[in-house]
Amino acid sequence: VEKAKNNYLKGSILSAGLLTNYDIINFFKSFSKKSVDLIILPKIMYDVFNNDLCGNSYKSLEKKLGLEVEII
Repeated sequence: VEKAKNNYLKGSILSAGLLTNYDIINFFKSFSKKSVDLIILPKIMYDVFNNDLCGNSYKSLEKKLGLEVEII
């Protein structure tokens, strides 16, 4: 289990609801995807349409990273 940092808002606010797909992508730039089978993200990151604060769906994150994303 690894924790992604909030880089989109410059880390000034520590809240899972303010994480974006950008933060998750940024995290994976410095983390090896070799040992990752599944990304589990908190439901609070996404609105009722499954979009983050920037309007990006978690499905776009799956496509970009080539990994399965589960929202809990």
